[in-house]
Amino acid sequence: MKLKWKGRLTESNTFPTTEVPSNSVQFLEPKSKLESYIAIVPILFFAIGCFYVKSNFLGELKLNLHGFIIGLLLTIPFLIIHELLHAVLFPPKSTVEIFYSTYGLSVVTCEPIPKLRYIFSLLLPALLLGVIPLLIWIFIPTNNATLNSLWFILCIGNLGSTTADLSNLFHALKEMPKGSVLQISGLKCYYY
Repeated sequence: MKLKWKGRLTESNTFPTTEVPSNSVQFLEPKSKLESYIAIVPILFFAIGCFYVKSNFLGELKLNLHGFIIGLLLTIPFLIIHELLHAVLFPPKSTVEIFYSTYGLSVVTCEPIPKLRYIFSLLLPALLLGVIPLLIWIFIPTNNATLNSLWFILCIGNLGSTTADLSNLFHALKEMPKGSVLQISGLKCYYY
């Protein structure tokens, strides 16, 4: 994989385009702007469940504002790691372009991505930066207020950044036929 920094996403500096087969089907077009945020509901239930388990079964949980602020600030560099985790699962010889916009960072390739690889690329940041660390957080000693606060907020921030990924995952599972591939061209996604 070759990484290529493209800078700010604008009308003139946009995702690369490529030819897509004539039998391609366009998808991942949200019905509303709120659609990608629906995934926040299961994320909140998971986080509340972990918090409940830790605070009710492992002792009195101590938290502090200092840890919350550090955790919140740490979510910013983790956005880069999040996007790189997507990129490592793109086809091995592909060129991956990195853009930033008011919505955050984006990585894109014009190489076709098999459905299963695409699904794993959507799940990887959520698992490695959110779910697994939050499960580990349950076992951090409850009396370490700063570490508990920092770790919890960092995990929640990382999971929160996966809402669009989880929305795309839902669409990929529901709409893409078995054995199909994803193809990105410009700002549109297709499968065939």
